[in-house]
Amino acid sequence: MYTRWREDRLARDLRKPLVHILFGARQTGKTTLLDRLVPHAAARYNLADPEERTRLLADPGAFRRECEALPLSQEPSIVLVDEAQSVPAVFDAVQVMFDRSPRRWRFILCGSSARKLRRQGANLLPGRSLLHRLFPLILPERPALGGGITAAVLPMGSAAARDSFPRADREDSP
Repeated sequence: MYTRWREDRLARDLRKPLVHILFGARQTGKTTLLDRLVPHAAARYNLADPEERTRLLADPGAFRRECEALPLSQEPSIVLVDEAQSVPAVFDAVQVMFDRSPRRWRFILCGSSARKLRRQGANLLPGRSLLHRLFPLILPERPALGGGITAAVLPMGSAAARDSFPRADREDSP
């Protein structure tokens, strides 16, 4: 497990009463990171699972009904949807529920294809969402040679952060 550079900031942001959308390339650790930051989600949907995806594609209202059936509580019910781009109707359902009761749920949608959603004209919840991006591992996030983790929380402009990246001239680049 890698310590991600943006982990603390993402954890703080996820507490904001908005819909959270996390996009990133495949295999960058989106699901792993969210599993660590949101271990007790009230509902989880993994749309990479063909059975789950087919179920929601066949009955788009099922997602809304299941979310509305979650018990009311003081804290918002956290609903995590992985590979959300697979069922674009989920975004419309989230908008309806969020507009009706913005503090009842905290929706976290993640996926790897923002372009696919834009091409399809999917609803990216303007004015209701906070967009997060997770990029592939960067050098300070990699494990150190001794087996530990390098300092992944160094301020970007600090001398220690600058020293952890190898220096190279443009002429040395391939």
